[in-house]
Amino acid sequence: MNGPGASRAYATLVPTCLVLCGVLVVFGFSGRGLLSTMPWTATDSLFFFAATVVALFGGFLVLARLLPVAPLQLGLYAVAALGIAAGQGLALLVVAAFALSCEQIGNTLCKGLRIDPDTGAGITPFLVGAGAFGLLLGLLAYLPINTPGLYAALVLLPLLLSRGAVLQRARSWFGSPLPGTTQARGFEPVMAALLAFAVVHFLFALMPELGYDALAMHLFVPSQLYHLGRWGFDPQLYAFALMPMLGDWLFSVGYMLAGETGARLVNLLFTYALSYQGYRLVLFLGGDKGPRPWPRCCSLPRP
Repeated sequence: MNGPGASRAYATLVPTCLVLCGVLVVFGFSGRGLLSTMPWTATDSLFFFAATVVALFGGFLVLARLLPVAPLQLGLYAVAALGIAAGQGLALLVVAAFALSCEQIGNTLCKGLRIDPDTGAGITPFLVGAGAFGLLLGLLAYLPINTPGLYAALVLLPLLLSRGAVLQRARSWFGSPLPGTTQARGFEPVMAALLAFAVVHFLFALMPELGYDALAMHLFVPSQLYHLGRWGFDPQLYAFALMPMLGDWLFSVGYMLAGETGARLVNLLFTYALSYQGYRLVLFLGGDKGPRPWPRCCSLPRP
């Protein structure tokens, strides 16, 4: 459906969906005890959570008017600033090096397998490289040689072998807009909302882990690799010892080099990657990549 009717339907559907999603988020947080896992311990945690989201949303709208950068760069600036302010600069550096290393491994494998490397956002080579990296770590987990030094060498080796491409890629993250992105100046409020929730997830990742599943398994595996140098594949000791654990091997990179926060940030990195894959799926199914008309009440004046 095209024309004025489609614009009116879109202008009604989008705010309705946003309000419905907000109601579901509030209902889920209030009914499942998730507020106890938030980085606020006051009784009015939901208020502080909402205030943080609103503050980030407004901050991104203001910064979008002041800084001539793309939305993804704006989000990276915010994450870098908050991470450094929280004293987690090393963890950020480790995760960035891990992402670049996986992308370089993936580029090499994609070229060898004649797969489109998707050099714009780099998600395809990153995921391919991460799979290969995790496979290698899973094999090394049998041997008592898993140390921070070995993991650092494995991360740095692809970077050293592709120094020029790595430096160019790193500059693109914080320099010129990434291919396929638009300038942040005047971008729509929906982008500011997405960035706000993405940064909230990042703030959660900086907090200590409270989830039982993560503490009992997903952090237990890398901690054993760190302290014992290997993982014991013995189902008589651990029921999950023979389960596929590609994710746990990858979390081990962050854990070895930057502790629990590093592991949580590696997990968040894949959450961001899968979110972008969802965006690509929408485009694959016929979604519109260009801007859509927003209701007048939600639109920002263009400079």
